[in-house]
Amino acid sequence: MSPFLRNAAIGALFCSYRALFYREWDLFLVLAAMGALAGCLYTLVEPAVRSHKRLHYLPWVLAGYLVIFGGVGVGAVIEHDTESLEMMKNPWFIGFVLLAGPIAAYAAARMFEDK
Repeated sequence: MSPFLRNAAIGALFCSYRALFYREWDLFLVLAAMGALAGCLYTLVEPAVRSHKRLHYLPWVLAGYLVIFGGVGVGAVIEHDTESLEMMKNPWFIGFVLLAGPIAAYAAARMFEDK
């Protein structure tokens, strides 16, 4: 299996497993798609930053941002939830995501990598 497909499958499963347990099928599809895109993004960015020690966690952070903003945004559009769309324009939400995204991505990288 190619790394591209493997990372897409891992991202899809990691992002959508809870929606599967709660039988939220619309949300499951959105989160699986965002996870698969995040896995593909990670696969594309990772070779470019492999040799740079300081940029080691950049693919994880970008994938985390994609999942957070994409999951909330696409979920809000599918559910026709204007409150969620307005929340994405709130500076406090954006600030929270900009701070929490890298922290969560760093934790995920430390947990999933074998180094």
